Amino acid sequence: MSRKSERTTEPETLETKPFSSRLSAWIALLLSVAAAGYALWIVPDWNAVGALSFDEENYIATAERLLTEHVFSFWGDGPDAYVSPGYPMFLTVLFAVFGVGARGVCAVRIIQCLMTGATVFLTYRLGRTLTGRDGAGLIAAALVFLNGGF
Repeated sequence: MSRKSERTTEPETLETKPFSSRLSAWIALLLSVAAAGYALWIVPDWNAVGALSFDEENYIATAERLLTEHVFSFWGDGPDAYVSPGYPMFLTVLFAVFGVGARGVCAVRIIQCLMTGATVFLTYRLGRTLTGRDGAGLIAAALVFLNGGF
């Protein structure tokens, strides 16, 4: 009887991965940086808090009320549940750290741009993990990059 030799597999590192896999990761990273850069570039005026859309104004006001008055209210007439609490709470945390007004809004915009870039790269990783193919991850990342959320 022959006995199969047990092979130990070493975890893949950047040095042991095939060239195409490393190239795919770099391309995905480049797409991520490009997405974040594009998002930063299209923001019209970083300090123009007054140039906000209706939704932006209400979400910012909701976060400010939550921070100062500890009341969740989209319309400002008392507590309400007009919108889900996730995004206003995200804004509230950032406003607590960076302050309200132009500085806080600018911080929110920058962080959202970085999150856009991270989403592209994480989409690549997810596609690669689910399919085991770098190409699938790149296609998924490219589609997210091209879609944009703007």
